[in-house]
Amino acid sequence: MKNLYLILAVTTLLLSLNAEPIDAKSDSLVGKWESISGEMNGVKFDKTTKTFIEFDKEKMTLNGGAAVDYSVDHNKTSATIDIIANPKQVGIFKFENGELHLCIGKEGHRPTQFKSDNSDDCVFLVMRKIVVDQK
Repeated sequence: MKNLYLILAVTTLLLSLNAEPIDAKSDSLVGKWESISGEMNGVKFDKTTKTFIEFDKEKMTLNGGAAVDYSVDHNKTSATIDIIANPKQVGIFKFENGELHLCIGKEGHRPTQFKSDNSDDCVFLVMRKIVVDQK
């Protein structure tokens, strides 16, 4: 059931995007990412369920679905991502030890920490970049 919530939350988040393209400073996002852990409302997700997000400079996809636009801002204390959805979703992200930490909340409730409490209605994912061998 936890895995279903993660998939639904991230799917809703990504499929509802309608923001401006990512800026050139975000090249480090570009690539395919695989979840290694996640939680929603303080509840950890089963590690056997994987979520995949792929970013290019203008679009992102979730689990190979439809590509959507996204926007980031690096001029804040934590890099931010704003997602135009119903309701609008806002988040923060950072890179730590080669991993992408992404925390998404509802409009008006941008996360300030990289975690999800039982009352904050946030999704927190830790993802690792998939390296493609191009021989």
